Amino acid sequence: MSRFMIAADDPRVARLRKKDARLGVVFDLLGDVEFDDYSDGYSFIVCEIVGQMISWRVAEILCDRLKTLCNGEICPRTIARFPTAELRSIGLSRPKCEYIQGFTEAVLNGELVLEELENVSDEEAMKRLTAIKGIGTWTAKMYLLCVLRRDDVFPQEDKQLVAAYKWLYDKEEATRDDLKKLRERWSPYSSVATLYLYRAVSSGLTNRPFSEYTKAAKRR
Repeated sequence: MSRFMIAADDPRVARLRKKDARLGVVFDLLGDVEFDDYSDGYSFIVCEIVGQMISWRVAEILCDRLKTLCNGEICPRTIARFPTAELRSIGLSRPKCEYIQGFTEAVLNGELVLEELENVSDEEAMKRLTAIKGIGTWTAKMYLLCVLRRDDVFPQEDKQLVAAYKWLYDKEEATRDDLKKLRERWSPYSSVATLYLYRAVSSGLTNRPFSEYTKAAKRR
C-alpha cells in the first residue's frame, strides 16, 4: 500500500496552528506524518463493514482472511461469486455478509459508482454512500477522509476522536455543542486535525496527560 504525507510546514497545518495553540503542540510533537493511501475505494468500504463494532485487531484478521479467500484482491466480481456460507466460514457475521453483498451488488449494477464520488461535493458523496444499507455516517466519513482525502471531514461519531478531543482539552465530557464548535474552529481543514489526533492516539501520546507536553514545551 502506498503512503501520503502531511508535512509540518504544510499551509493547512500553519493555518490550524493559528486557530488552535493546543493542536500546534501536537503538530510539534509529531512533525511530518505519513498515512496509508487507500486508492481502492471498494476494498476500503468492505473492510470498514468488516470492522464495524469489533476491535481493529480482529477486523485486521478478518480482512486478511477475506483477502486470502479472494486470492489476494478484494474486488466486486470476486466477492459476488461467494455464497453467504463461504463468507461466513472466515468469521463474518450474517448481517455483515449481507451488507457486503448488498454493497457489491450496488457497485456491479451501477447503483453506486465509486469513481463518480471524486467529482461531487462532500454532502453528495455522503448521501450516495449512506443510501447503501450497511454504510452509515461514520463509514461514509472515513471514505471521504481516507479515500477521497477531502480537507474538511470531522467524524464526530468516532469514539477514538472524541477521546482524543477530551485528552487535548482536558475535558471530562464532549457534548455535541463542544464538537460542533471544534469543527467550526478547525474548518476548512478538519481532516488534517483529525488525522493528527488519530496519530496521537496510535503513537501513544494520549497515554500521558496533555499538560505534561505543554510543561515540557515551556521548559525548552
